[in-house]
Amino acid sequence: MPDSQTNEALTSSKLEYESAIGLSQHVPQAKTISEMVLDAFQTAKESEEIRELRAAIRLAQDEHDDDKAYELMGQLKRLKDAEAADSAALADLGTQFPISRILSSYKNDPAFQELVYGLALKVLNQTHQAISNPNTAKSKTTRARKEAEVYTISKDGQSVSLPLRT
Repeated sequence: MPDSQTNEALTSSKLEYESAIGLSQHVPQAKTISEMVLDAFQTAKESEEIRELRAAIRLAQDEHDDDKAYELMGQLKRLKDAEAADSAALADLGTQFPISRILSSYKNDPAFQELVYGLALKVLNQTHQAISNPNTAKSKTTRARKEAEVYTISKDGQSVSLPLRT
């Protein structure tokens, strides 16, 4: 599929999704599941190495070891630069090949399988829970209606009834 068709399909699917969510066409459990799927793919995770370096920098700063903190900050900058270069290379790869081909090349990769099957398991569990317990939806609770109070005002033989709305 050429990039222009992919972009049109993405725009169309995204608009349809946002419209469906906005119109409340689906039960809350379905919305929760769809948001979970989107979160799985849109969450920008920083690498474990970056998190470890940040923690080490904080520790060095807490210990007032400026030399070590400065050295670790240099490592952090080099790592971030390398990740930025990786992102640029991936963006370039995305312009050369359709996403379906890129994804299919990862089908036997253990990390990719972990991501896909982990997401499939979450969807399976959430769907099972939504179907098994339909009454646990986050819906508005209905309160018992009481008779509206009516006040009657009379003057010179004429009376007017005024219902009190709450």
